[in-house]
Amino acid sequence: MSVDLHEAARRLIDMEGALLDRRQWDRWLTLYEEDAVFWVPAWRSDEEPTTDPARETSMIYLESRGALEDRAWRLGTGRSLASAPLLRTSHVSGSVMVEEGVGGEVKAFSSWACHVFNVRNAQQHVFFGTADYELVRRDAGRGGLGIRRKTATLLNDRVPSLLDFYCV
Repeated sequence: MSVDLHEAARRLIDMEGALLDRRQWDRWLTLYEEDAVFWVPAWRSDEEPTTDPARETSMIYLESRGALEDRAWRLGTGRSLASAPLLRTSHVSGSVMVEEGVGGEVKAFSSWACHVFNVRNAQQHVFFGTADYELVRRDAGRGGLGIRRKTATLLNDRVPSLLDFYCV
């Protein structure tokens, strides 16, 4: 694996957090492929997260970029009453590891934290966990890497406030 590929994956993961913090939903969506899956599994037990979103509970499961677009549109237009006002967030990612597989597939792993401030009740919380990414190489016109699948495992899953895609 090249240093350039690792750097591109790290930059993509950092950019995702920055765009979410800035509420730049349209730019954030461009990071995702049309067939993208965004999944936050629930925990089956204290030791084991769920593994099948079709048969087990998930905290969030969006199975296409269209589903992500719908959710982002609701937030951007204020049509998500449960999310008004929006939580303020600050994402931090780290420990990015990248593997290149057979056929050019790219997998990345990172740890992450998202500091959240709830304007309604003036409380703050930190969500944290790990993220597994399946990335694709894009053609020269679209440039760099795109996200085909993100699985964000929330390690502190006792959620004291709203949890939405922009918090993980």
